[in-house]
Amino acid sequence: MVKHIKTRAIKDQKMKLGTTWAWIYDNKIIVGYISIAMFSIEKRGVSEQDKLFKNVPYGSIPALLIRQLAVHKNYEGRGIGRFMVLWVIDQVRRYSKNIGCRLVMLHSHGDVIEWYKKLKFRHLKWKKYHVF
Repeated sequence: MVKHIKTRAIKDQKMKLGTTWAWIYDNKIIVGYISIAMFSIEKRGVSEQDKLFKNVPYGSIPALLIRQLAVHKNYEGRGIGRFMVLWVIDQVRRYSKNIGCRLVMLHSHGDVIEWYKKLKFRHLKWKKYHVF
């Protein structure tokens, strides 16, 4: 967990490619982190029947991407991951009022897809990708 923050997250933040937010317990233990970045999805790659994009007059839809999420193994099952995702959704609600943001996107691995579905994410086939 700390390795990702020291190697990838700090570089991404310096290059303005994304920001990582860490949740720290007792001022010393990183219990979880979530990395987010701006993103957009091309409308033409999405099924025409998808109601999310029906009235969008532009070729792409602004989104926020959850790039990375992790919870320390000793703190799993305590709702920390859920809290971090809900925190991101709250940020998107605020962004959408001021700068425009329509979706929260993520590229999920098979082992956590059901977990994201419980948080009301839904599968969207976009081009050759499967995103939630």
